[in-house]
Order: sequence, then C-alpha cells, then structure tokens
Amino acid sequence: MVEFRLSITLAGSKSCYFDAVYEALAGSGSGKSIQGECENPKFYKQTDAIKKKMDFIFNAINKSDEIGHMPNSKIDEGTNMTITEKLMYYYVEMSSWSTYSHYKVDKGSGKISEANHKHYAHSSEDEKPEWEIIK
Repeated sequence: MVEFRLSITLAGSKSCYFDAVYEALAGSGSGKSIQGECENPKFYKQTDAIKKKMDFIFNAINKSDEIGHMPNSKIDEGTNMTITEKLMYYYVEMSSWSTYSHYKVDKGSGKISEANHKHYAHSSEDEKPEWEIIK
C-alpha cells in the first residue's frame, strides 16, 4: 500500500479536501481520506490565504522558546501537523512516532499558550513503524 498524505493540514469550518490518497501496489484497492465534511471534496491546493495563515503560525512557533524551531517552515519526516482554525486562535496538534504536542496560537498576537507535550515510552524492543518515507 502506498500512501500520499499531506504532512500539514488546515482544518476550519469550510475545509473540504482530500488529505490522503491510498493505492495498493499489489492486488487492487484504493482510497481517499477527507479533511472536513462535504459531498464534493477536491484535491488540496494551497491558496494565498492559507499560505498567509501557515506563515503566521510558523513565525509564532519559531519565535517561541517552548515549542522549538522549524527552519524553512518544514516539519520532520514522519510528523503530521493539524491546524484547526478557531475564532480567536489556531489549535495546533503535532504527532510523530515518539511525541504528541498541542498548543494554541493567538490570532492577534501570535503568542503560544496551553502548550503540552507527551513523549511515548517505547521499550528497547520497540521498533519504528513499518513504513518508509520515499522522497
């Protein structure tokens, strides 16, 4: 199975797009995952408005000493970021094999609040997931 997934998704009240597509390499089968609720999703296309929101969030993250820095607005391989737009803030969730983080980014000031991080305890016998990122 090959999976094509957006590593960063922006969810809001008007979100309606495919955020993942799956295709079987052996046998048959395919599938799509939808961000939002709608009848006619389209494939994701970043607009200028979405880029502006993403830049705002990454600038806030890079200014924060609590979250860490993400040079060139890039997240690590195997990490997913979901940004949910609320009235007064963006709710950011990041998930990787080893860590889950969530926090709020104020829409006006860009200040980060309510940051929490959870590190998964893996035993020495645990291996990373059985997937590989191919560039």
